[in-house]
Amino acid sequence: MTTTKQILTVALIAAIGFTACSKSNVDENEKVTIIATVSGMGAQTKSLDGTGAGTLNGEVIRLDYTGGTSSGSTNFTIGTTTLYWDELIAAHGNPPFNFSAFHPAISAAVHTSGFNVVTETNPDLLYASVSGINRSDKVNLVFDHIMHKLVINLTSNNNYYTTAQLNAATITLKNLKSTAAVSANGVVNLNNASGSNAYPEKTGTNNFFIVAPQTLTEGTDFLEVLIDGKAFVRKVCSEVTALESGKVLTLNLSVGRDQLTLNGQNVNQWGSQGTITEDLFPN
Repeated sequence: MTTTKQILTVALIAAIGFTACSKSNVDENEKVTIIATVSGMGAQTKSLDGTGAGTLNGEVIRLDYTGGTSSGSTNFTIGTTTLYWDELIAAHGNPPFNFSAFHPAISAAVHTSGFNVVTETNPDLLYASVSGINRSDKVNLVFDHIMHKLVINLTSNNNYYTTAQLNAATITLKNLKSTAAVSANGVVNLNNASGSNAYPEKTGTNNFFIVAPQTLTEGTDFLEVLIDGKAFVRKVCSEVTALESGKVLTLNLSVGRDQLTLNGQNVNQWGSQGTITEDLFPN
């Protein structure tokens, strides 16, 4: 009798253990697995390396998804928030699903009011999308930068200015719109940029600005460099008539006694907008 009870007890424990293990595996398999990485571009977002590439672990994204019959959205923390397929299917229909996301987690109202680069805590807006995801698939979101990055490097022509003077130089952007027109699918309309918030000035020899993608008007003032009491102004030239989404201009400016020379435009992983060379003179 005792032996029988022991056998039954062991069998029961084994059955309970097996059931618990199976349930855990089912739960893991039923989670929607979100993998978020960022393509290699100079960025400000934390968790990225020097090239701007990396992951968004611990970051909050605005996740949008569409199933067979309807759509939904949620603020999703990478590596923390749990989303289950059963919940998605019950609310929105059967797979395949389409997913898209913004970082930072902007609201739907931004698609109407615009994304104000100057007032946003993190102006480096990222977007990713993927389609045709089935229940067994992982959701691999590869984010791209959709604002514009303007890099400005200052050097002295023939050592006319000292290192201390260059380090104290200020750079001010002129006549640039502050608000990007961003659609729900991450497309930026350059012609619809708006807003007149002033971009904060930068000081020193190596700086970058994240700005709203926009068209430019040839001949208007574009930026000002103030060094040792002398102001140099660069105007919009015919070679560059827009600051494009997801691209970068690197302006290498050499400052001399009577002019500021644009030595050339370097291109990094944001993408190319061509090459320009010109001399700039003080006001």
